[in-house]
Amino acid sequence: MTGESGKALPETAENRSSRGAAFLAGFQRLNRLWTALLAAGVVGAALTIAADFATLRSVHVLTASCSDLAAPSLRGSCVTRGHEEHAYALVLLGAAALVMVWGATVGRSRPAALATALLGAAVLVIGLAIDWPRIHRTGLIGEAFEQAHGHAGPALWMEIAGGALLFVTGMVATSRRPRRPRKAERERRRRAERRARAET
Repeated sequence: MTGESGKALPETAENRSSRGAAFLAGFQRLNRLWTALLAAGVVGAALTIAADFATLRSVHVLTASCSDLAAPSLRGSCVTRGHEEHAYALVLLGAAALVMVWGATVGRSRPAALATALLGAAVLVIGLAIDWPRIHRTGLIGEAFEQAHGHAGPALWMEIAGGALLFVTGMVATSRRPRRPRKAERERRRRAERRARAET
């Protein structure tokens, strides 16, 4: 048992050290551009996630606050947070974006870069096509107060900024990926290598 436990501990430590070394090696390969893309992608994903917990829109009545004028049963309609509209969809998109950003920048993965751009585009669609047109809705508060007005909260700008950062990060990472040579060119190189070997 002592021998078996003695073997298990060094192997575990070795695995951890190898993962840590790979993690540091990924960062060391990043130049300024890829470091900036990684930072922009992480910020974009963080903004996307945070938008689901921030105020998406609020209702104001004249110069007083909605919660002061509305009945207790209506006060919950004065402020709408992101997750109440999206069912935490932005949290899922932001979490997926974090993984894809890492793969696109540190891993230099073209599919991950494309996925990052697509996730950013999805966030932008939610912000601009779904949430933006609903910003001025007053709902039950508007029915109770004629001069009620809906106003955009910080969540709207957070999701637009987050989606834009993710989209730009993904597109730039995709364009910076070296394209693989075409099949014909690869075949030409193989033939040239064969000729060189035959001549020698």
